[in-house]
Amino acid sequence: KVIRFLGADRSDLESLCGILTTMRPYVANLAHEILRNSNEGVQLQLIGSFSNLQTINRMINEDPTRSETIFSLGKCKDAEAVDVLKRRLVRAELPVPGTHLLERALSLIPCTFKAAHWLRENTWGFPITGITSPVPCEQVKIKNYDTMEQDQKKDCIIAKTSYKLKTQKKSALSSRGPFEPYLGSSTPEKMVRPKLTVINPNPQIKSVMKLYYILTYLERMDSNSPLIQLVNKMIQDKLKYLPPEFTHTPLQDWCGRNYGGSYEHRFKASSQKRSALFSLMENLATHVTINTNLLGKALRGNEDYNLFFQEIFLYIQNYIIECANRGLEIFDTYAIPLNCPDCTYLILNTPIDINLQHLSYQSKLIQEQINAKLSKTNLTESIQICTLSMSISVGRKLTTSRMHEKEIHNTLETFQGLKTEESTDRTSSNLMSEFRNANFDYVLVGTLQNSKQLVDFVVGKSREYPIPLFEHLSYLIIN
Repeated sequence: KVIRFLGADRSDLESLCGILTTMRPYVANLAHEILRNSNEGVQLQLIGSFSNLQTINRMINEDPTRSETIFSLGKCKDAEAVDVLKRRLVRAELPVPGTHLLERALSLIPCTFKAAHWLRENTWGFPITGITSPVPCEQVKIKNYDTMEQDQKKDCIIAKTSYKLKTQKKSALSSRGPFEPYLGSSTPEKMVRPKLTVINPNPQIKSVMKLYYILTYLERMDSNSPLIQLVNKMIQDKLKYLPPEFTHTPLQDWCGRNYGGSYEHRFKASSQKRSALFSLMENLATHVTINTNLLGKALRGNEDYNLFFQEIFLYIQNYIIECANRGLEIFDTYAIPLNCPDCTYLILNTPIDINLQHLSYQSKLIQEQINAKLSKTNLTESIQICTLSMSISVGRKLTTSRMHEKEIHNTLETFQGLKTEESTDRTSSNLMSEFRNANFDYVLVGTLQNSKQLVDFVVGKSREYPIPLFEHLSYLIIN
C-alpha cells in the first residue's frame, strides 16, 4: 500500500536505470546519486526504512512471543550460506589452475587499481569510473631521502621524524613529539553555500538540493550534455509539489552550487567515504611531519590527479611507526615518490554523453495519477493505523530518552532553536519529525504504557513529578 500510495511503478525504475546505463563514460557515483534522488529513489529509501536491520531488530525485541534474536537468526542464515558455499566449492574443484577471472587479473596486472578497472570492464561490458581508489602502498614508495639520487628527489612527498623517534625508537612513542599531529581529514566538495538555509528539510527538498548541485556540476563541465535535460526535468517534476515558498524562490538562493573538481575525485555519493582518520594514539602522530612542497607535478596549476592525500599521509605515518615498533632504523628524512603510473594519472574532465533518443522517462508521481489511485483504493484506514502506531512508538521513546542525548537530537540542533548552516544537509532531529506528524493523544498513550512513574503520578499513587519526561515533551511541543 505504501508503494501504491507513492505512485511507485517498477517500469519507472527500469526506465530510469535504462537511461543511466547508457551514460558514457559511466560514472557510477554520479549515476547512483541521480537514481537515489529521483522520485523512484526516494520511494526505495522509504520502503527500505521498513526493512533495514535496525527496524527488524526492534520488531523482534518488542515481540514477547518470539524466542529468537537477530543474532540467532543471523547465525542460522550464516550456517546455511556456509553450507551452500562448501557444496559449490566441491563442484568447482577443477584440475585446470589459473583460469579464474580474479586470479588472472591479479597475476597479469601488477596494479590492483588497474586490475579492478579491468575486472569491472570485463564483467559489466563497459568501463566504470568513480568508485575505485588507489592503494597507498602501491601508489607511493617510502625511501631514505639521503640515499636517493638527486634527480629522484624531485616530485616527491617529504616526511621528517623527531629526534627522540630516531634515537629511542619504540620507547619514544609513549610521549608526545614536537610536531602538530595529523589525524586525518576529508576531501570537501567544492560548493558555494546558498544565501538561505532550509531548516529541517524533508526528503523531497533534500533531493532537489542534491539534483541542483549535480546540475551545476554538469553545466560547468559540459553545458551541452544531454544529461542536463534529464536532471533538469527531474527537478521541475519535484518542484511542482513543494510549498509555494520553494517554487517562488530561485533555486540558487536555497541550493548549493558546484564551482570545481571532477566526478572521479571530488564528487561524492552518499554511500562513499571521502575521508581517512588516524585510528591510533595521538602521540604517535606527533613524531612525524609531512610536507608536499616538492610534489610539483600533482600540485601545479589547475591539474587534478587521482591522489588521495589523506590515505597517503596516514600510510606514511603508520609505516614509520611500524618500523619504530619493530626496532628498525629510523631515518631523519624520508622521500615518498609516486611509484605506480597506473595508479597516478591526470584526471580529464571528459564530457558525459547519454542516450535519451529511444528511452522516455516520465515519473508516475504526478497529481492526477495519485488522485486516481486514491479514488480506487481505500487507504484511509491503513494510514490512520500507521499514524496511531507511530504515535504510540514516539510516546514510548519519550520515556526512555533524554532531551540532551545526541542520538535523539543531534549536534546540528541547539536547545535555543539555533541551527548551523550545515543543517541543509541533514535532518535536525528524527524524533521531532516523527512528533510533528503524530497524534498527540496516542503519544500520551505510549508514554503511559511505558512509564510506571507517570502512571503512578497520574492516578495519585506518587507525588514524584517525572521532570525529564515533561521537559522533553514541552521541548517538542514548543519547537
